[in-house]
Amino acid sequence: CYEMSGVLFFIPYKAKKIIKLRLDTHQIIGYIDVFENNGEDICLNSTCRVGNIVYCALWMRGEIVKIDLEKEIIMREKISEEYKFSQICERQKRFFLYDMLTKSILVYSKDFKKVEKIIEVGCEDALLIISKGGDILVDLATTDDILIIGEDFKGRGKITFRIGKQLLDIQPWRINTWGYDQNKEIWGISTNGFLFKFINNNQTIEKRELKVN
Repeated sequence: CYEMSGVLFFIPYKAKKIIKLRLDTHQIIGYIDVFENNGEDICLNSTCRVGNIVYCALWMRGEIVKIDLEKEIIMREKISEEYKFSQICERQKRFFLYDMLTKSILVYSKDFKKVEKIIEVGCEDALLIISKGGDILVDLATTDDILIIGEDFKGRGKITFRIGKQLLDIQPWRINTWGYDQNKEIWGISTNGFLFKFINNNQTIEKRELKVN
């Protein structure tokens, strides 16, 4: 979800409309259609924001959607027939897209015209989180590992999150939830009921056991 001038824009899971919610009254004030063909089997799976534009990866397609929050304009762009994207994030005017076919991170130029780097990961899917210092945390979806990719696009290490049996029976998939606090430190909630905090942009982890997943 993203805020613009006191309005929260968000997309419910697998929905095809953007919902507009006023933050002061908590009232829904409108909807924006994302796709012209609502019968199309497609959904927005991952987003990142650069200025007024939200960039979205279309699930299992080589396409993105650009959403201008200020003008409320939707633009759909085909990037490649060779890839099937799941995640997108932005760093230093480059876009990082996870391709489920090659199991790699594709580093695109800001205009999406050129793949500048391919980072092989080897997992069917992964969440991409940008750290305070610019590293990419690659949260693998089918293992208990998080890879750290530095600004030179090389691996800086790996963290394993196995601390016990997970609370939900969702094997082999392990999908975590991530966010940032006001200092841009990274917080993650794992499926085994632990809250993780990456401290000082390094591999030190603060763990807190939660009562409920």
